[in-house]
Amino acid sequence: MRITAEGNVGIGTLLPTTLLDVAGAITGQSLNVIALNTAPANATDTGVLGEIRVTAAYIYVCSATNTWVRTALATW
Repeated sequence: MRITAEGNVGIGTLLPTTLLDVAGAITGQSLNVIALNTAPANATDTGVLGEIRVTAAYIYVCSATNTWVRTALATW
């Protein structure tokens, strides 16, 4: 584990670039998103593989560099 002077925490990496940077798989019971994100402007907006964004109406997943897919959210 590494904590940088900027406060970034790295697990499995010596050069964390975000607040929590994990090199490897993460296992857990749940993931809580506590704020809505900004939607990509279009399907080719800037993004990195695996990035996820959630709005009130859609969940967006970056499936390849600068390639987004989305699905509508609905109640049941």
